[in-house]
Amino acid sequence: MNQQYTFETGTIPDKEIIKRVLLGEKNLFSLIVRKYNQRLFRVGMSMVNDSNETEDIMQTTYINAYENLGKFAFKSSLSTWLTKIMINECLSRLKKRNRLTNMNDDLIDNVIQQQQTKGVQTPADKIVNTELRTLWKKPSGCFRRNIKWFL
Repeated sequence: MNQQYTFETGTIPDKEIIKRVLLGEKNLFSLIVRKYNQRLFRVGMSMVNDSNETEDIMQTTYINAYENLGKFAFKSSLSTWLTKIMINECLSRLKKRNRLTNMNDDLIDNVIQQQQTKGVQTPADKIVNTELRTLWKKPSGCFRRNIKWFL
């Protein structure tokens, strides 16, 4: 039984899309991306609270899903499988972020401590160090994302 589906209406079932992608119609994977983008974005934002980082994680999620599509066993829905990949990627990113934060906190403290022990801390150094600590502890994390490239 050869069924015809239309791409525009999104009436192709997930199972059919997966089967056809695995048979070589790779462009059909974009239907999966379009169908689950909003869901994955909401999950990512609830975990990392940063739209740019969420989009990066979504891209990694889709790449992982595509590379492992042949391993999808249909034991759950595709949306559950993709969401689980997204959650795992978010958790991995959060762990990495926490490691960088701890490392950078220690590095800043070490630099300040070295300045103090050498007796070279000028009043300007004290102001800069205070500002560094203040920026570092801001909830936005924008400074943290940028400083890791300089350390």
